[in-house]
Amino acid sequence: MKKIWRRAAATLCALQWLAPAQGAPLDAFLSARQDNRPWHGHLEAGYDLSNRGMDVFHLRGADVADNSTLGNYHGAHLGGGVALTPRLWMDGMLWQRTIDTHAAAVKIDTWRLAGQYLLFEAAGYRPALALRAGAWGDSTGEIVRASAFAIGGVQLASARLSDVKDRQYQLDAIATWQVAAQTELNVFAGAGASRVSVGAAGATTQVGDCLYQLSFGPDNVVGSCDSAAMSVRFTTPNSVFGLDFNKEFAYTARHFQGGFSLAWHDQHWRLRGGYQTLALKRDGVDDSIVGRGGVAYRHNHILVGEVRRTLGAATSLFLRGQYMSNQFTGELPMAYNSLTANSFRQRYGILSAGLIFSF
Repeated sequence: MKKIWRRAAATLCALQWLAPAQGAPLDAFLSARQDNRPWHGHLEAGYDLSNRGMDVFHLRGADVADNSTLGNYHGAHLGGGVALTPRLWMDGMLWQRTIDTHAAAVKIDTWRLAGQYLLFEAAGYRPALALRAGAWGDSTGEIVRASAFAIGGVQLASARLSDVKDRQYQLDAIATWQVAAQTELNVFAGAGASRVSVGAAGATTQVGDCLYQLSFGPDNVVGSCDSAAMSVRFTTPNSVFGLDFNKEFAYTARHFQGGFSLAWHDQHWRLRGGYQTLALKRDGVDDSIVGRGGVAYRHNHILVGEVRRTLGAATSLFLRGQYMSNQFTGELPMAYNSLTANSFRQRYGILSAGLIFSF
């Protein structure tokens, strides 16, 4: 039976599916100044990509082979914003993306919704000041590896996680100064809360003539095997093989962020560059990581740059790049647990291109 428990633990090790894998996506560009004409705003559609061929700054880890697709990222996003009143602005965005992992390609859905209220306009040296409240989340229906593989010398027939998701709620204060006729400086700070959940985790492993079905719950591991020769059932606490599901895979967290950006524009061009720093305090999972001698990654530094070219009165083309010092730490919380944390030491970059329509 101990062999079965060791195999069960190895199942979760095998699900380091998002290791190479947004506070909220693109927060580095937060600004207190939005379109203040009621029912005016913009729509944005873009394509997002990361692979070895585009990694001209060598951001991806050296442990990823040149010919490997591990960590490749592609997807699309659609979003926009609208002014409901001269002071109240609403915006949102949807992402659909795919990340190549050790096991298989994982499809992720991400959403973001926020409201921003302008407290007062700039006057003299006083900046424009706004408060922003938002929510965002990520989810994937199921992550499956159907082929046999070995982890640490243990052979597993398959592994899976189901209904994996995270939810975040966040509040930010944003100050904007008009430092020149065509240039603005934005500074922001905020905090939020997060919840990561997993609907089900399981695996199959062959022991003799029997294929065991293993299911992980909040407190126990349940195993079963039915064959012509035998029928076996067992239930054992998660602690027997050293993993606490509640603490290490389904947990709550708090995050704090701050940053700044500069934006410049003329009749045809708009340039933006922003910096965002994230600090996280997770309940339980990081203590477990450190207790096993590992490293908990609690910070991320994010740089975002954008070039936009006006094509017509209401249309513009953009090219945007994003750099992360620790991959998706804090930006894709559902990917982080006690068995995937080591991979968040890597840097990562994404390139996006698309169109913006103003109305």
